[in-house]
Amino acid sequence: NVVIFDNHGGDNQKWKLEEVAEEVNEEIGLKDGTYQFVSKATGKVITVKDGALSYTGDLQMNDKKTSKKDNQSFTIKYEDDGYYSIINPTTGLAFDVKGAKTANSTHVGIFQPHSNCNQDWVFEKGNDGYYTIISRCSNRVLDATALNNVVIFDNHGGDNQKWKLEAL
Repeated sequence: NVVIFDNHGGDNQKWKLEEVAEEVNEEIGLKDGTYQFVSKATGKVITVKDGALSYTGDLQMNDKKTSKKDNQSFTIKYEDDGYYSIINPTTGLAFDVKGAKTANSTHVGIFQPHSNCNQDWVFEKGNDGYYTIISRCSNRVLDATALNNVVIFDNHGGDNQKWKLEAL
């Protein structure tokens, strides 16, 4: 049993801490971690709309902050089913294709994590070092619109569909 006891310096009171390796998808060199998602087209980053971190809502594109990045930080985690989850670490809410819809221009927001495919993502790394992020439900990609919305759309290879992941 593990108990608390007066310190007597015995080996049974000494502990070795071992680092646990992060999950890495070797195929694309992507490590689990917390990132900002930067658009190749504009240099803007995915942001929880209006900085609202207390409720589910839309994602949008905004200028990158240099401090207090709570609404611009997202943790990606490679899941056992072969897809990634993308979670805002402040709220615990996940990237979510709204209403589990699959049509072009469907907004992406944040919502309570669940097991539906509209919160599962595939990352494909291009030769330019940028990622295309694909929704499992629709096979459409994350797209930054001219109106600064974040939606899913058919993959046309444009810079507004390419993302640099900057580790935080």
